[in-house]
Amino acid sequence: MLMEDNRLSDILDARVKEGCQNEEVISVANLAKRCLNLNGKNRPTMREVTSELERIIGLSQEELNIQENCKISENTMDDASNDWDAVSTSITGDFDTGRTPSSDGEP
Repeated sequence: MLMEDNRLSDILDARVKEGCQNEEVISVANLAKRCLNLNGKNRPTMREVTSELERIIGLSQEELNIQENCKISENTMDDASNDWDAVSTSITGDFDTGRTPSSDGEP
């Protein structure tokens, strides 16, 4: 009844709430609900349960990989930006002093 009232979070363990994506939890809860059907013909087979759980795990692994790749890309972009800032500062550093080139032949 809580699932039908969209109150699934009321019955979830706190560790599940903290450690799992909402879509994954809903998918597993819907699968569990199908497994509890009183009419055996409407319950999924163990093979179907396994397939569905593997699909859910696969989706979460893909999402973790995407998130990790995004973090790596962000770090790389930050590093490149910092490197560029350092280079541009060192290049423009002498120009900002307002000094004129010396006449003793130094570049």
